[in-house]
Amino acid sequence: MIEEVKDYIKELGIEIFAIIKPLDFSFRKDYLIRWISSRFHGEMDYMARNLEKRLSPEKLYPEVKSILIVGIPYDTLRWNDIDKKGRGLISKYAIRRDYHRVIKKKLKKILSFLREKNSEIQGRIYVDSAPVLEKELARLAGIGFIGKNTMLISKKFGSYFFLGELFLNIELEEIKHPPVPLLCASCKRCVEACPSEAIVKPYILDASRCISYLTIEYRGIIKDDLENQMGQWIFGCDECQEVCPFNRKNKPLEVSLIPDEKRLANIKLEELILLRKEDFEEIFKGTPVKRAGYEMFMRNVFIAAGNSGKKELLQSLRKREKDFLQNPIVYHHLLRAIKKLENNRSE
Repeated sequence: MIEEVKDYIKELGIEIFAIIKPLDFSFRKDYLIRWISSRFHGEMDYMARNLEKRLSPEKLYPEVKSILIVGIPYDTLRWNDIDKKGRGLISKYAIRRDYHRVIKKKLKKILSFLREKNSEIQGRIYVDSAPVLEKELARLAGIGFIGKNTMLISKKFGSYFFLGELFLNIELEEIKHPPVPLLCASCKRCVEACPSEAIVKPYILDASRCISYLTIEYRGIIKDDLENQMGQWIFGCDECQEVCPFNRKNKPLEVSLIPDEKRLANIKLEELILLRKEDFEEIFKGTPVKRAGYEMFMRNVFIAAGNSGKKELLQSLRKREKDFLQNPIVYHHLLRAIKKLENNRSE
């Protein structure tokens, strides 16, 4: 049966996959407690909950006997080839159809395929939707190693790939790959590339300083020093991944299983500043960017505008002052952007 399963997964276009037995992650408990105690999770309080479920797949799904892990690469562009001047930058993963839906759909197909073989089979699908230590699962299955930026890195595909898991109530033959040793060696490119110094030391990420966290998860006023370090990123950040040798050595994919829309990666800031809610909903329909919501997205756009140094954006920014009077967070960053660009003009 396992060969049929492998063939079917490949038919779905999935190149990265493994099947392993449930594992006990208690060896990660001290690390997680120290990380949370250091408040490195910021305001992501869900990270501090359900610790025991993170450490034991059986506590998340008591019937689990096997775990299928799948990975889908999405690296279809290189930032060196992209015009970034005066643009709002969106992380590569978010310029495409929402990966949660795409991967869940494929995992549902695999579960249906298995149930055709055995109607007793049941399963649970997880794609960033439950307390699963998915990078640790993938590492132990031989899919890759954890880099100094805490990303899972595949020797073949780099770190630009999504993960999803199917927990099954039957014991399938394991499909594991040889363990991948830590291959970073003395390389510190990701640590040095992080604009906000969120990688406090190799393998330790202070997520509360990470630009991805600030532009997606954090909903408040961003401190001036962090705001200045955000550059023109308006949703997510790829800086630490883009410099990784395992990403740089690969050619961009011509096609991904999750189609992208490259034009979304670097829309002109002038266009974004004047964006209305209905336009936001239409342009980013079906993409992860919708998660930010219109007003927080505009907060990020105004920060990027202020950091751009482009004084010609002042007129457009001033047009939006009345629109956000009722939102003190967005209004604060709008005024900050105006002040920054005015100061640049007077210098």
